[in-house]
Amino acid sequence: MIGGQGLGVGDWGLGLGEEAMIKSFRDLRVWHSGMDLAVEAYHITALFPKHEAYGLSAQMQRAAVSVPSNIAEGHAREHRKEYLHWESNFAPCAPR
Repeated sequence: MIGGQGLGVGDWGLGLGEEAMIKSFRDLRVWHSGMDLAVEAYHITALFPKHEAYGLSAQMQRAAVSVPSNIAEGHAREHRKEYLHWESNFAPCAPR
């Protein structure tokens, strides 16, 4: 979502009030969800046939890892407006 709803920008998205400021991308709920997605993708693709190791499995793993990676990269942006722009461009690619 854009406009601070669910991105965890500033003190938005933590649900802990004003005292809960974001100091790192690791403080973002969305980053933790992305990490959970990446771990789950590795668990699921481990069950795929071996002949898919360099095909579908690898593609799914790279895609899942890109979610928290892009969130971390976007959070490194200097200004909130630039970060929201970065995340709004990324949001259509993220799984729902």
